[in-house]
Amino acid sequence: VARPEVAARIYRAKPPYNVTGVSERLAVAAVRDRGFVARTVRTIRAERPHQVRGLRALGFEAFPTDANFLAARAPMPAGELCARLEARGILLKDLSRLPGLSGCVRITIGPRAVNERLLRALFALRPPRKGHA
Repeated sequence: VARPEVAARIYRAKPPYNVTGVSERLAVAAVRDRGFVARTVRTIRAERPHQVRGLRALGFEAFPTDANFLAARAPMPAGELCARLEARGILLKDLSRLPGLSGCVRITIGPRAVNERLLRALFALRPPRKGHA
């Protein structure tokens, strides 16, 4: 609890992706579970190319990565895209304010069902092509 001007100063000084103590303990436990780590790595390696192909087919510019997430330039304003997806219960991070990432979003690679849900939602948000109903 703080005055708004104090909270705003604190927010500007905090790390961009800070975590809670509970989240930190859960992450440590997950990393110690070698089976979980191996399954997660396999899923990410299998799903990443599928997700990149799907995004590119929808007009996104997906950047190369070896991580568990993608940075992709969206074919519509990133803030608008994030807001429209959030209304559908899907969260992406708008990266537009970071240097060199204008119009970009961060997309976490998940299991096939989660990735397909995102691709279906993105397909539904596409504007109709000219000359098509």
